[in-house]
Amino acid sequence: GWHYKKIIKEPNNLLMDFSKYSSKLEKEQKARAEKVRRDKERLAREKARADQKKAELEEARRSERLKREAEEEQRQLRIEAAREANGGLYLNVRLQPVPYDPSEKGIVRGKDKIALPPSVRESLREQGAERQYSAPMFFELSLSDTFMHGPTAAPSDGDAPNSETDSAMNPRPDGGEESGVLRTHGAVLEYSASEGTIGLPPLIAERLGGNTLSQQRVYVKYTKLPKCTWGRLQPIGHEFQTDIENIREVLEAEFARHSTLTEGDYLTVDYCDKSYTLRVLELRPAPAVCVIDTDMEVELAPSLEHDEYMQKLREEKERVDAELAEAARREAEANEERTRAEAEASQLRNQARAQAEARLEPEAAEGEAEAVSCAVRLPDGARLVRRMRRTQNLQALFDFIDARGTAEPGQYNLATNYPRRVFTSETDGCRTLEAANPEGGSQLTFFLEQRA
Repeated sequence: GWHYKKIIKEPNNLLMDFSKYSSKLEKEQKARAEKVRRDKERLAREKARADQKKAELEEARRSERLKREAEEEQRQLRIEAAREANGGLYLNVRLQPVPYDPSEKGIVRGKDKIALPPSVRESLREQGAERQYSAPMFFELSLSDTFMHGPTAAPSDGDAPNSETDSAMNPRPDGGEESGVLRTHGAVLEYSASEGTIGLPPLIAERLGGNTLSQQRVYVKYTKLPKCTWGRLQPIGHEFQTDIENIREVLEAEFARHSTLTEGDYLTVDYCDKSYTLRVLELRPAPAVCVIDTDMEVELAPSLEHDEYMQKLREEKERVDAELAEAARREAEANEERTRAEAEASQLRNQARAQAEARLEPEAAEGEAEAVSCAVRLPDGARLVRRMRRTQNLQALFDFIDARGTAEPGQYNLATNYPRRVFTSETDGCRTLEAANPEGGSQLTFFLEQRA
């Protein structure tokens, strides 16, 4: 029986295993098919992105090529425009600045004179410059904070100015002006500078960066400059217009030391052991001009410190006016208080005088037995005399003096000399004349002494 049951159950087990394996195989096939589908989609997306990137790269290269072509076209147009403006001459090079002082050669008009290498003269000579011009030749000098890569790149520390990788006579790639750079002009004095360098006087070097100039290169471009007819200058400090009376003569003397002027330039004028700085605001007929043998009109703008200076003057005037007004107010109040006090004092004096007159007894008759002559010597030497009775109080004598208005009531004492006695109305007013003068006598002399 056991063997029979086992034989009967085995076919069922085989069917169950086959069904399980079949289901698993079907799932694996579906998973592989799904993976293949996802891989195809991923590859398609990657190919699309690669195609798009390739198209963008080609478009960028095309745009860059068109941009370079347009820039080159513009550069050529600027070069041609420069040639036309400068009588067929064109020069645009970059040189290493070195110190140069024309004053050592006795040059008066040397503040903006420069020295160039002989190769510049040869380049201009090949273009016929010496046949066209005998007057000083002018050059625009500009400075860029960064340098373009390649042959025109700035040399690193230790590189020679005329190294093979950085020729000092490299032309500017764009042939035009750069924005945001310092710019001025100068006239060439001589072609004696070393190749690859330009000799700059102190004023030009200061205009182009001062201490940092030695680390950079200067763009040198030949240009023609018209004669100046009008200029507008602005002093930096207000002292220039207040310290100098003959401004025209001082400016003419300063212009005699220059060959060119450029809008934005700073001029240093020395006068009476003092230096004044002015800025060139505007020039006519061009932003850069020649000042050699020219009659130009100069206009001075308010100084940079003018508004601040005038504001300080206004504030100082307002302060002084306020102090004067306050002093006047205080003086008026003091005068008013003094007038009021004087009026009150006068009123009190009048009241005291009236009261003193009311208290006065009739003067003693001449020849009366008790009569005594009282003389009061005033500080100014005058005398007051009144006949009184010995039995009267000293207050009667004080009332007599007060009634005459000779002294301020309560502000004086009466004194005798021999012996020295001092009497006050407050403490001695009740004493009789007899008690005040025990020595007797028909005459009493008192001295009026003002209290301190």
